Amino acid sequence: LRSNFAYLRYVIFINRFVHTVIMLSSNLEELAKLYFMANGYLVTDNVFFFIPREKTGKRVSGWTDIDVLGYKKDTVAVVQCKEYLGTKSIDSVVKDLDRWFSSAEAFLRSDASPLHGLLTQETRLLRYLVIGHEPSTNQTKKLSEAGINVIGIKELLTFLIADVNALTKKAGARGTGADGKESHLVRYLLKKMLKYGLVSDASVSEGLKEHVAQDRTIQSGDLPDAGDQKEYTDKVRIAVEHLTRKRERSRRSDKHASERKDNQRKIT
Repeated sequence: LRSNFAYLRYVIFINRFVHTVIMLSSNLEELAKLYFMANGYLVTDNVFFFIPREKTGKRVSGWTDIDVLGYKKDTVAVVQCKEYLGTKSIDSVVKDLDRWFSSAEAFLRSDASPLHGLLTQETRLLRYLVIGHEPSTNQTKKLSEAGINVIGIKELLTFLIADVNALTKKAGARGTGADGKESHLVRYLLKKMLKYGLVSDASVSEGLKEHVAQDRTIQSGDLPDAGDQKEYTDKVRIAVEHLTRKRERSRRSDKHASERKDNQRKIT
């Protein structure tokens, strides 16, 4: 097991070296890496693998890559990053993504995988789609039905800001200072914005209520200035009820819009 873990670290080192010399990850991939690192994953990016023609959905075979790959105990996060979902219908997008994730999962369980020897039958392979905009309710629903966890840009940024804020406050409480060395540009920028009031605790807390209500990875204890636990629980309950009503209204609106389109088609 140790040798396999050492091999994984070697693959990560080679990937980072290649990206430093030859290419850089996209900005969205960089944010996604920070997100999963903050959630305890050992991450690497741009893990290339080959997809044969019969599985590409096209006339030719080709190479593709896993934008971000995270490993944590018995869990593997397979992450695809997209700035936008394109102009295809959501059903076509889901079909393409489902095919891609299936190929990625088959590769990760093969002998060619950088995780070979680390995966067991109990290992969970989780699908994540990180999007550079806020997905619609219908898009999120369709993707979730295919087992794809959707992380929009607002949720991504909210979590990263909260993580930096929480660590900064803990450092201040321990008396170690709030401005320790930060090697990553994004986290450094967020830390300075929090320090000088360009991002407020209030806006972070407000954003995290929705984050918690959506059952994401952050826990209630990580919320800055949450105050009394009962009061906080009531606030989260209210936020959940608000989101539920909002999603129900959106669902009904989508349904009515679909019915109107069907009626128009029948008339024409």
